[in-house]
Amino acid sequence: MLISSTRTITASFVSSRIWSTDNSEDFQAFQNASEKVEMSLSAGLPGRILANHTPTKIDFAAMSAFPRSSQALEAGLRNGFGFPVFVDQEIVAVIEFLDKEEMRLDPQFENLITQVGIQLGRAFEREQASNKLRQSEARYRALAETASDAIITIDELGTVLYVNPATLRIFGYSSSQLLGHNIVLLMPDYLKELHRKALAAYVHTGLRHMNWHQVALSGVHKEGMELPIELSLAEFLQNDKRLFTGIIRDDVTERKQAQEALEQLSAKVLRLQDEERRKIARELHDSTGQYLAAITMIVETHLKNSNTDEARHLAL
Repeated sequence: MLISSTRTITASFVSSRIWSTDNSEDFQAFQNASEKVEMSLSAGLPGRILANHTPTKIDFAAMSAFPRSSQALEAGLRNGFGFPVFVDQEIVAVIEFLDKEEMRLDPQFENLITQVGIQLGRAFEREQASNKLRQSEARYRALAETASDAIITIDELGTVLYVNPATLRIFGYSSSQLLGHNIVLLMPDYLKELHRKALAAYVHTGLRHMNWHQVALSGVHKEGMELPIELSLAEFLQNDKRLFTGIIRDDVTERKQAQEALEQLSAKVLRLQDEERRKIARELHDSTGQYLAAITMIVETHLKNSNTDEARHLAL
């Protein structure tokens, strides 16, 4: 007997290249053909299973037009049956059993093999979830390892479980000096007991008594000097345990200085704009005054000349 599996991709079946047989040499040509072909979702034994959603049997001699039928007959395979593997009621794979002898399927066996497909689907789903988790962890680690900010993960007791390279650079410790130790190692003395009580209270009640985003605090370098830092916190569950990840920025002083410089520059620009507006207003006022003075002189001259002409007329 030859046992194989195929899996679905977007619009076709492809071999998973997983085989089980007592004599692989007899079926090598069939295996090669199966691994090279990409069948549509309606073709061959997998296609029938996908259409029926139930265990299905075929006779290769009677179904010569099916994909791989000629290779199956050359290998002496007469019959084949397969069953679907379900994940959330969707077929994700097909398991095929191929043999040189006649195969008989009875309802009891079909029910049994259907349950096997369901169980395999659950295992397949767990494997998919595990792969996604590993990929997610790999992406997170890649980002964390190259981040310029310190990233620290602790448990409910404050025990350090993870630190990235930036944490070591900022606080001056080695990873072995931090991992397994309490996070209060990086805090000034006046914050240690406050942190312990706040963490215990949150774990017990779930109530936050402070903002978790960009909190201005003080940290302590290995050499004892205090560092102005900015802390953002996040919580997540792992194996039903609460874990906390903090992202720490140590460029708070530089950013504050930059902000102050920006504010001073903005104030200077506003002052210059106000002075320029005043200057324009003065010039406009002076210019307008000159125009008014000129107009006044013209009017007065005209009136004076008009009065003189009128007096002459009266004299005549």
